[in-house]
Amino acid sequence: MFLYFREVPRHCSKLAQPSNEIGDIPWNKAQQYTGEAVTSFEYISGTSLGLLLAKKRELRKPMAEPSSHYVLIEAATSSPILPLDQAIEAFFEDGISEEMIVDGAIATNAQQRNDFWNLREHIPEGEVLNGGSVKHDVSVRTSDIGRFIEMGSALVERYCEGARLSIYGHVGDGNVHFNVLSPEGVDASLFLEEVSTEVSPRIYDLVAKMDGSFSAEYGLGRDKLPLDHRYGDPIKRDLMNAIKTVFAPQKIMNPGKVVTSQIETAREKEGSCF
Repeated sequence: MFLYFREVPRHCSKLAQPSNEIGDIPWNKAQQYTGEAVTSFEYISGTSLGLLLAKKRELRKPMAEPSSHYVLIEAATSSPILPLDQAIEAFFEDGISEEMIVDGAIATNAQQRNDFWNLREHIPEGEVLNGGSVKHDVSVRTSDIGRFIEMGSALVERYCEGARLSIYGHVGDGNVHFNVLSPEGVDASLFLEEVSTEVSPRIYDLVAKMDGSFSAEYGLGRDKLPLDHRYGDPIKRDLMNAIKTVFAPQKIMNPGKVVTSQIETAREKEGSCF
């Protein structure tokens, strides 16, 4: 099911303009109507979809009229008696009556389902084809996703005027890919370097204030070790380091990643830009 929902003015954040607000993502309502049969609930910003469709014209638009916000929902059940189709239709109709949803399309066969997922899975490619992006793979409470997107977007607008935002994520996990692209016609490398310096620390600070995580889907590796030292739990990090030392006292198992030796930790702190 691919549908998009109406922008509902919210007044809880002074940093967001009502015309650009995301409104309420109908995650809980979808779970309620389907008896928690939702297996996928993906948020896709209109900008993300637009970036992809502008470069991959062979892909089909999900609906004729564009929107600022889309969600891709999939529900499944093994029950032979649960009327899942009726539940989805009731959810859809109720969402429209409450002006949370303004339009939608329901896949009626495997090809239509594949077409919907093909759009979602190619969103990262749309960023690459538009000059690349500075990526923020973060997570917050599902109830805070809309507020985070509003406040994060305001930060980007304030400190990197003209930047394009590609925002998508897995709503059920609270995971948001909050990625920043340069404006068209601007040197991408210089602009994205400015984003990394001026915007990224503020985005991670915002996530921390919401009790979220600076690393949601892709782990730490090497690049996010400085972020772990700034935002991570030191007790958890020391415990992981101690466990790793038991299995690799010579520090040869995946060195420098996730957890580090005391010497490596000191070096990472010294090299941190935060």
